[in-house]
Amino acid sequence: MTILAAILFLGILIFVHEAGHFVVAKAFGVGVDVFSFGFGRRLVGFHWRGTDYRLSLIPFGGYVRLRGADPFDEEEGREAVTLPDGRRVDLVSLQSRPVWQRLAIYAAGPAANVILPYFLFVVLLIGGEPQVASVVGSVNGGSPAALAGILPGDEVVEVAGRRVATWIDLEDAWREAGTSGPVVLRVNRDRHDLILAVPPPASVSGSEAAWSAADAGLRLETPSTEIAVLSPGSPAGRAGLVSGDRVVSVDGVPVDGWGSLSAALSAVDDSVALGVVRGDRRLDLVLRRQPAWLPPEAAALLEGSAMERWGLTTATLGVVQVSPDSPAARAGIQAGAVLVAVDGRRMDSWSEILEAVAATAVEGERRARPADVAIFQDGAFRSISVQPDVIKDTDALGRYYHRPILGVVRGGTWAASPTVRVYYAVPDALVRAGRETVSLVTFTLGQIARLVTGEASPKDSLGGPVEIVRQASAAARAGIFDIARLLGMISISVGIFNLLPVPVLDGGHLLFYGIEAIRGRPVSPAFRERAQMVGVMLLVALMLFVFVLDIGRCVVPR
Repeated sequence: MTILAAILFLGILIFVHEAGHFVVAKAFGVGVDVFSFGFGRRLVGFHWRGTDYRLSLIPFGGYVRLRGADPFDEEEGREAVTLPDGRRVDLVSLQSRPVWQRLAIYAAGPAANVILPYFLFVVLLIGGEPQVASVVGSVNGGSPAALAGILPGDEVVEVAGRRVATWIDLEDAWREAGTSGPVVLRVNRDRHDLILAVPPPASVSGSEAAWSAADAGLRLETPSTEIAVLSPGSPAGRAGLVSGDRVVSVDGVPVDGWGSLSAALSAVDDSVALGVVRGDRRLDLVLRRQPAWLPPEAAALLEGSAMERWGLTTATLGVVQVSPDSPAARAGIQAGAVLVAVDGRRMDSWSEILEAVAATAVEGERRARPADVAIFQDGAFRSISVQPDVIKDTDALGRYYHRPILGVVRGGTWAASPTVRVYYAVPDALVRAGRETVSLVTFTLGQIARLVTGEASPKDSLGGPVEIVRQASAAARAGIFDIARLLGMISISVGIFNLLPVPVLDGGHLLFYGIEAIRGRPVSPAFRERAQMVGVMLLVALMLFVFVLDIGRCVVPR
């Protein structure tokens, strides 16, 4: 299935690209001798209207052979071809056509690849696109959203008077509100509507700066119900819970994420029955309140949380690995520790830890200030000073940046976010598809520029046939919408790549014909021949480089 999905991807992209050349060439009357899917020996095919349509031995690739396209061939003029219906048509050589027509023919292939995603997105949006619903996954502790009373699991249905159904809608409405003051939300909680005003964060309070849902402390992702236990002497520890347990029910009611679990636990006064999965076993345990089990300094820090009441938290705050000679290792943090606060602020999710550690960066310098990290380790509460290291890393888009790190690997997993299917009217689909296509083109061009200037990592930005197989396999498992979106992204990349001014690519032909249009005569055959040789060597080197990167990703996954 993996190989078939990759062949299907490549087949569609090749067909669209070559069809672009083919259609425009035919429109200008240029003879197309061969339209081949694949390279190498011809396996099967048929002749029609002067063109040999064939399937060739090697399926990765394809081409159209235009009459007179070889610049080293003296073939010129016209040739009459008899069609099956008896009519005779003249098929002319490419080199006999005006320069602007040759430019159009070679630009048509990449243009077709760039246009393909637009039509894919239109169909996708009209047919109903699954999008992440506007349901709060987690709320940063002490954030404006938390102060406003927003809880994980709340469904946001209105932002600043605008109806929202998806997380994209929520972010767009928040951004368009463009206010430095409070943002009023209407949320659905247990089938009850609540009106909540989210105050601006301190960073923009009193200024004219706009702020976002992320600034408010709202997060899309939600940890699963896998837990970390702070101490064997906590209520959770005394109940028999251990770090890594997954809670599946509270008093018989199923829970499907940390938000619903913490909400259920916060509604309990003294004791509660938990359904727990540990490995392949199902356990039924009773959790009971135990007053004053925390030392005073920890109780003040964790006040009002599940950590203070029950002695448990999301497993994403648990440390499962500490890198040797890392800041955490030097400070004495060990695997099994639970991170509960940074710089005096309680942590409720891994994203908060990342933000708190990132905030230690010293502006304008590649260093970080020390951070006070509160942990539970071996059942005891400790507050220690950690000096983060600053490393050069790449983000999800392969761009280089510097960030402070502690050198720990978190535990836990993430729960699946709820989705809704959004149907777009044709006019709206046309507009949004255009916006998404332009966004992808802009990003791809920017990424190429970043690769050239060294601002992006080739290892994390480039992929070849092996990576296409990996990505196509994942998309095929996820469904038709992921397939369409991945196909669109790869199609744009292929189109833009072919426009690079490298001989043997379409961009090389466009470069030579552009020079011809400016100077009024073709580039000399000797110069083209040398340029073609250099282009072939560059292309082979790039293919080998990308292949090595692909194999490296298979051996050491990202």
